[in-house]
Amino acid sequence: MRDSVLVADIGGTNVRFGLGTTPDQPVERIRKYKISDFPNPETAVRRYFDELGLSTEDLEAIRRACFCAAGPVEDDVVALTNGSWLIDKAQIARSFEQEFTLINDFSGLAYAIPYLPENELLKLGGGEPEAMSPKAIFGPGTGLGVSGAVPDRHGGWITLSGEGGHVAFAPRRELEDRILAILRRRITGGRVSAERILSGAGLEMLFESLAEIDRFCDAMIAIHDEAMRVREGVWPSDDNPLVNAPHPADDVIADDWPHAYSRQLAAHPQAFDRANKYWPPVSRIDGVAGDRNLVCTCPPLDTLAQARA
Repeated sequence: MRDSVLVADIGGTNVRFGLGTTPDQPVERIRKYKISDFPNPETAVRRYFDELGLSTEDLEAIRRACFCAAGPVEDDVVALTNGSWLIDKAQIARSFEQEFTLINDFSGLAYAIPYLPENELLKLGGGEPEAMSPKAIFGPGTGLGVSGAVPDRHGGWITLSGEGGHVAFAPRRELEDRILAILRRRITGGRVSAERILSGAGLEMLFESLAEIDRFCDAMIAIHDEAMRVREGVWPSDDNPLVNAPHPADDVIADDWPHAYSRQLAAHPQAFDRANKYWPPVSRIDGVAGDRNLVCTCPPLDTLAQARA
């Protein structure tokens, strides 16, 4: 294990440790751990060394370390954007007596671009890529990592560090406008970044937003179908789901059902509400006026005051 390098890929959920030698050789002895299982990176490193069973001589051979962490590097410190660790370069260097480098995780990916073999690259779009052209790196995980690399005048690369995943989501289509409106309602503060959509948690929020849009569309289609039945004379204009909704549970389970449509349609106009149905305590009050105005059935305050007296 002569001149080994300890490398770490630290995300918001997991950390991976490995040992390498030179850039043209693969990293070996890789182990993965959950961030939440350790109070800080130092204890995780010690666990890694213990599991490898390294001798004192082996540990002394690890003279350098490079940690790539998911967050901006400020004054040689990274506070994980989506995790609990505080990674302090000076503290870790003192703990393990190593030459220590701390960089952003996607800057690490940008540095790796020149060393990637062709079988690890995937061509997207038409045309042929130019060898020394700017590169963009994106990666959804716990958050959304973004970085880039531009060629310098000497045949090397300059990496671009940043937190591009926090750029504001900019819709370009009507569907995206509707998604943005839903996410603004759900997110505290109302700001929707790209990371809120393209990440582990973001994909879940995106799915839920699309499901909400689909349910709204289904509801509008169902209302149109019900209106057509009234128009065609299938249901009376004064006795149909449109004028009687919502239907309280007491009405649906009552022995008497005087309506021209089924109890099932009254109880579950859409299939999606069967598993999580909200039953209104009362039906419609005073038609459209009742829909648009708050109706309070509480006794007047004077009555309450007299009761207390």
